[in-house]
Amino acid sequence: MFWLYLIIGLTSDTISMYFGKKYVLTDNINFLIITLLLYLVMGLSLIQMFRYKELTIVNILWIVGVLVTGTLIGQLIFKESITLVQWIGIIICIIGVILIQIPGK
Repeated sequence: MFWLYLIIGLTSDTISMYFGKKYVLTDNINFLIITLLLYLVMGLSLIQMFRYKELTIVNILWIVGVLVTGTLIGQLIFKESITLVQWIGIIICIIGVILIQIPGK
């Protein structure tokens, strides 16, 4: 169930970023309302994740997930740019997520 809540939470967070940016660009109040509702879903999903994993692990997975999805939305939809150094930072974060999933002793 943890991974399902992570997917639901990250999806709602990612879509809310899109609508939040649309609100800022257009001042259309409907985009703001959608953003707030999606953040509610995101928050509820985040709380459920704490039932399955420690706060530190949930936080790291969440931050990197949002980093990746937010970067993709910024680049693909809003045509924002990322420097080489920033890409290296994103890759390091993804490697970190892989490493924290390896069980330790």
